[in-house]
Amino acid sequence: MKFVKMHGLGNDFLIFDCLENGDSEHAPVWLTAERVQQLCDRHCGIGSDGLICVLPSTVADFRMLICNADGSRAQMCGNGIRCVGKYVSDHGKTEQENKMQAILLAGGLGTRLRSVVSDRPKPMALIEDKPFMEYVTRELVRSGITEIIFAVGYKGSMVEEYFKDGSEFGFQASYAYEETLLGTAGAIKNAGKFITEDRFYVLNADTFYQIDYTRLAKQQDDQNLDMALVLRQVPDVSRYGKAILDENGILTGFNEKTADPVPGTINGGIYLMKKSLLEEIPEGKVSLENEMIPKWLSEGKKLGGFVNDGYFIDIGIPEAYFQFQEDVKTGVVH
Repeated sequence: MKFVKMHGLGNDFLIFDCLENGDSEHAPVWLTAERVQQLCDRHCGIGSDGLICVLPSTVADFRMLICNADGSRAQMCGNGIRCVGKYVSDHGKTEQENKMQAILLAGGLGTRLRSVVSDRPKPMALIEDKPFMEYVTRELVRSGITEIIFAVGYKGSMVEEYFKDGSEFGFQASYAYEETLLGTAGAIKNAGKFITEDRFYVLNADTFYQIDYTRLAKQQDDQNLDMALVLRQVPDVSRYGKAILDENGILTGFNEKTADPVPGTINGGIYLMKKSLLEEIPEGKVSLENEMIPKWLSEGKKLGGFVNDGYFIDIGIPEAYFQFQEDVKTGVVH
C-alpha cells in the first residue's frame, strides 16, 4: 500500500493522526509515516470506495484519531469501519478504478478432514467461531483485493449464506457453482465468467499463506509474465514434486518428481494469471498443476515467480486444522 496526501497536506483527502498505546485524553505518541505504513499493512483493508480502513476486529491493537483536513472528526464508514487514508495504485488511480479480483477455489470434498469437520465444506471449518475462509478473505482484503469469486461445489450454498454479497467483509462477492468436480483449472474456467480485469489472482480456500501480493504483481509487470506464482521451500520435495526457478525468477520446471528426500522449492498454490489464459483451458475436469502449467511451459508461455517464506498452512488434515486453531488463539495469525 502507499498513501497520498499525508497528514495536513490537502483538503481533498482524509488525513490521520495516529496514537499508539494512547487515546484522545492523553498526550499523543506520534508515529512516523513508516510505522503508520507497517500498522496499516497489517491491520487495514481497502474498501470499495478506495479508502484505507481499519478493520473492526483489529482496532483494539492500536488507536487512530481520524480527522478531516479542517480538523473536524471524520465520519465513520459503514459497518463501523473508520476511514484512515486514501489509497492509490502505482498508476495513480484509486482502487475503485483499479479493481483487483481473486478466485478462491473452494469446491473440494475435504474427505481427509471429514473425521473432525463433517457438516460443512473444508474451508468453512470453524476457527474461534469463524470459518477458516474468513481468515483467508481478511488477508486478501488487507492486500487490496476488492472482489472475490468463490468457486464452490460441495455444500457451496453454506459459503454464499455466510459471505452473502461480501460487503460486511470489505469485498464484493460472486459465486461460481460446480455441478460436478472440475479440478483446479476447470474450476478457474467455470469462475472465469465473472472475471472482468486483465489479470486475476487464484488461490486455494483451504490454505492460508501470507505473501506480498504487490511483489507478485510487480514481477508479472516487470517480466511480462503470462502467469506469476509463489513457491515455498520445504525440507523434502519428494512428497510433492519440485518447482524450479532460474536466477531471474523464470519457471523452468514444475511438479518434477524425485525419489530423493532433499530440500527444495514446491508450488505454493497462489497464482496471478492473465485473463487470456482462460481461453486456453478446455471445458470439463482439468488440473492446473498437472495439466495446464506443464502444457504452458512446454509451449513456451512465460511463467515466473519467487520463493516466499511467509506463514503457510493447509488445513487438509486434522493435525493442521488443530494447529491453525492454536495459531489463532496465540496471535500468530490475526
